[in-house]
Amino acid sequence: MRKEYDFSAAGKNPYAAQLKKQITIQLMSGNEAMVFSAWGAK
Repeated sequence: MRKEYDFSAAGKNPYAAQLKKQITIQLMSGNEAMVFSAWGAK
């Protein structure tokens, strides 16, 4: 492998806009979800 690469002539990916999707991931266990629901959080 080279130590450095020249990306000055690189172009944008025309498919990048189609690949972007917004997702939501909840990272709560059952106990934490009960605490937030008790506080009235959505």
